[in-house]
Amino acid sequence: MIGFNRRFDPNFAQLKKSLDDKEIGKSELLTITSFDPAPPPVSM
Repeated sequence: MIGFNRRFDPNFAQLKKSLDDKEIGKSELLTITSFDPAPPPVSM
């Protein structure tokens, strides 16, 4: 699984678990587009 920047995101973790547990079958290609719901704080 590539996309280490999202490895702690609960949704991505659940997807990876489902793939690893073969709950959703074999994946040949998976493209995920995601975004942060809000801009980071100005202090960042």
